[in-house]
Amino acid sequence: MTLLDLSAWPRLAPPTHSHFRIRKYHLREQLPQFTWLTVEGECPELVPGRLPLEDSDSARTVKLYDEAAVDERFMDNGWLGLAESFMAGEWDAQDPSYLWVDAMSLKGALPRKERAERRKPLVSAPRKRTFEFFSTCLDDTFNIGAADFINGPRSTVVEKGVAEIYLDDPSPLPLRKDLFGAQRRRVARMLMDAGLRRRDNVLFVGAEWGEAALEAASFGCDVTVLCENPQVEKILTERANEAKRGRIRLIPGLYRNTGVYDVLISVSSLPHDNIYDVLPQLVADDVAPRGRIVVERPWRGHTRQEMPLSWWWSYIDADSQLRSRSECVAALEAVGAQLTQATHCGHHYIRSLELWDESFRAHVAEAGALGYDAVYRRLWRTALAISRAAVRTGALEYQRLVFTKR
Repeated sequence: MTLLDLSAWPRLAPPTHSHFRIRKYHLREQLPQFTWLTVEGECPELVPGRLPLEDSDSARTVKLYDEAAVDERFMDNGWLGLAESFMAGEWDAQDPSYLWVDAMSLKGALPRKERAERRKPLVSAPRKRTFEFFSTCLDDTFNIGAADFINGPRSTVVEKGVAEIYLDDPSPLPLRKDLFGAQRRRVARMLMDAGLRRRDNVLFVGAEWGEAALEAASFGCDVTVLCENPQVEKILTERANEAKRGRIRLIPGLYRNTGVYDVLISVSSLPHDNIYDVLPQLVADDVAPRGRIVVERPWRGHTRQEMPLSWWWSYIDADSQLRSRSECVAALEAVGAQLTQATHCGHHYIRSLELWDESFRAHVAEAGALGYDAVYRRLWRTALAISRAAVRTGALEYQRLVFTKR
């Protein structure tokens, strides 16, 4: 990596090494299952190509460009320090998510400071230009959710009146060329789960960048989208005007009473939105009796495994909220909605994240030409790696929930 711009990334300044620590941590000693290579020089630019398979030697190989700095940051700030060290190019791996999987199990070795980290943004609004950044590498749907790969086995179990649908790991593993069709299939299944009918009034809140809303409009529905930020509103306006597919109304803000709807759809692909708290009110006030509600997002998994949200709050969004499925079900049941179906998409979410990572690395030049430096690019690789690791450890569960309002 080239020299860091410390005015843009002050927290990534080389750490001061303390000679007075009573106890020192060496990350390689905490994780002996990895092969640690000490490499001289600077961390090179991202290398394009497929990510290694989980059982391969490459998946367990970590390159250390400044081992002392890695250890110092890890001792000072635990998960947050480890992520910042990756952003600074002090260590690298073909797929850093495997290191995160094992590092997330080191809760007893992490400093207490990490667990008590407060929500303090360390970089100003990293999401303001995310669409421009992602547009260099996403497919034409601009979807960033769990794609629906056709070669994944499916099974359904009915438990307590809820159809639990499990999407198993795709085999063979999907390629980047498969992503567009899989994202289109995901949108189609989402709208099918919503029981969409022509002339339905449909409300989207948290609509990613609009593919599902555009598809619903082209199907013949009257679509309203509540836009959580001006960037999303601008992008959806441009896409709707370009597509000319049906009727779409865009309204700024997360909550306002805009009418009564047959269907409410809320989608979030990464745990960085503040939509959840308005959902019960929207369901209570804006969804008609016998209306359908679809909520798709990563949920907090089992309580035995923490998600390293302190880094997320610091570098992605200080308003990030991570709720569990049971919390969502309880909140919506309280306003008259009943859960009828849940699709478990975790395996497909991991494969989608892997393909985004691959695409990021294949479009380094395009992102750099737009002014995104190496740290920003590694920031988003960190986000993808942490998300993959969180699903693998059970800290996150990616599910699409379908409710019917009584």
